[in-house]
Amino acid sequence: AGVVVSDLGAGERRLGALQAQLGSSSHATLQTLFELASALSGLDRHRGVFALLDPRRPGVRDAIGERHRQALQLERLRVRALLAVRGGPAGVAAAEVLVANAERALPPDDPLLFSSRFVLSQALLTAGRYVEGLAILEPLERQIGNEQSLRAAALLDRLASGYTAVGRLSEGLLAQQKSYLMTMALVGADHPDTLRAINNYGNNLRQLGDNDAALPFVRQAYEGYNRLYGPGHLASVISARGLSLVLGELGQPKESLQIIEPQISAAVERLGPEHRQTINTKVHQAELLDLVGRYAESIAVSESVLAPATK
Repeated sequence: AGVVVSDLGAGERRLGALQAQLGSSSHATLQTLFELASALSGLDRHRGVFALLDPRRPGVRDAIGERHRQALQLERLRVRALLAVRGGPAGVAAAEVLVANAERALPPDDPLLFSSRFVLSQALLTAGRYVEGLAILEPLERQIGNEQSLRAAALLDRLASGYTAVGRLSEGLLAQQKSYLMTMALVGADHPDTLRAINNYGNNLRQLGDNDAALPFVRQAYEGYNRLYGPGHLASVISARGLSLVLGELGQPKESLQIIEPQISAAVERLGPEHRQTINTKVHQAELLDLVGRYAESIAVSESVLAPATK
């Protein structure tokens, strides 16, 4: 329903109690583990998901086997978190193993197999292997046909990303528009999935050079994420930078700075000063400071970004 529940203490306490009473590999324990990891994933707390699942992976695999349905469900969440935390070759390799196990264990029309293949496509796109990612996404799109669902909207969103990256711009914009309209119709304007689709649609318009058209979309996403998650959350920071980029292109660097600077302070607290998105946003801040003539501050911010890399 778009309501964000950030206090997961009850789930953590239940998980601890079940592990103590029934062991770490009981059905109830694994189900609670899955529910807690799903909740963390829904909050984009990927580091928390990875920290929860990665140490437990060998025990789960030894207890029930890596092709058991519960093991596959947990591994899908772990791989999604791995992509956000590390990305790169490790994410692709883990996603390929996930899909291989799912294909051996599940029937062709199983939703878990679909979502596992979708995770592999995300891994390939994240690694810059766009053609391979699209080669997975396009058959998945044909598989679901005219389905109106959040998974169909997410699939269209990733197709848009892949199409745009390989220069199929009109197809990318159309897929992004369909994703946005479908999500809006299904869950309303303030749902996290809708905000993702709105933000990506605005970014797609910006990449096509239509900043005037992009502005209301990226602003709506930024304001929505800040209402849901508050400043400094990963989604808030990324959407703030997207809005700032559009404002900068429209010749409004001072407003861009007003958007960016509070997010950086909060991101240092919530994500950490060396998080990739904190650093990327500081780099953008330095560029804006230079544009408005605050040269000494721009140099200071740039040096603060470079200093950790030279240690």
